Amino acid sequence: TVLGALTSLKYCDLSDNNFVGTLPTELGLWTNLEILFFNFNNLTGSLPTELGTLTSLNGFVATENDLVGSIPTEFGLLTTLEVLELAANSLSGTLPTEFGLMTTLTSLDMINNTLSGTLPTELGQLTKLTRLYLESNSLGGTLPTELGRLSALRELSVRTNVVSGTFPTELGKLTKLEEFYAYSNNVTGTVPTEFGQLLALEFLDISMNLLNGTLPTELSQLSALSYLYVGDNNFTGTLPNEYGRLVALKTLSVGQ
Repeated sequence: TVLGALTSLKYCDLSDNNFVGTLPTELGLWTNLEILFFNFNNLTGSLPTELGTLTSLNGFVATENDLVGSIPTEFGLLTTLEVLELAANSLSGTLPTEFGLMTTLTSLDMINNTLSGTLPTELGQLTKLTRLYLESNSLGGTLPTELGRLSALRELSVRTNVVSGTFPTELGKLTKLEEFYAYSNNVTGTVPTEFGQLLALEFLDISMNLLNGTLPTELSQLSALSYLYVGDNNFTGTLPNEYGRLVALKTLSVGQ
């Protein structure tokens, strides 16, 4: 097709239109492409495996469409990709382990799809990642301890999934983390005392889980914390007096 002839194209932004139909396989011929934005359209069908040939790609955004099917494992070939955002589609299947090969990735957004399975441990290889949004899917299993390697991470959301098991203590190593959303899952056990090491944390929401035990006094060390949601769990004991040190706190929710 005519599209296949655009082999010198580096930037393609078709956002905010009413385009319909499927993503053409000829996109794989645009091997010089660095930016590809299709967000806010009415595109259907699956993601072409040919996208894996776009090895110069820095950003791929196809948020707010009607894309279906699984995420091609060929995405692992996009080793220069920095932004991958596929939120608000109907993508299914699992998160490919090949995501761990995209080591330049800074933003990964898969919000509001129908993804299932567990979070691959290979996500721990994405050490440049600053945003990881996986909320509103059907992802289960435990949070991998390897997430503790994401030293650049500032925003992490796994809310509204079926995550189970306990919070890994390794999350306490995410010292740049500013926002952590894990509400509406099936997480059990206690809140790790290591969460007290998240000194950049401003927003913590672990409500609507199956957490138990007492709230750790170590959370009182989070001097930047503005919003703390821990309600709808099975905590016992009392609210630690030390929480009076949280002078930046604007919202505290512990109710059912």
